[in-house]
Amino acid sequence: MKTDIPDILKSRYSVQVIDTLFIRPIFTIQDFVTDSGIPYDSGQKIIKTLKKNSVISVRKEGKGRNPSVYEFSDLLATI
Repeated sequence: MKTDIPDILKSRYSVQVIDTLFIRPIFTIQDFVTDSGIPYDSGQKIIKTLKKNSVISVRKEGKGRNPSVYEFSDLLATI
């Protein structure tokens, strides 16, 4: 995973993304940007890219004012 995420994202935030996914494997976009310190717009793009490349998946689809909840399934499967 340490080499996969930087290759997928090609972002300067790759290290923060990896650290944040291991700290909180179940998260919303707001949780992700708060924990990582990444700007919100960049965080949204990163989440979209990780989801598209099957690194994370949607645990609960957002509705109305309730945000989507994402999960880092590979880590959860090993716990």
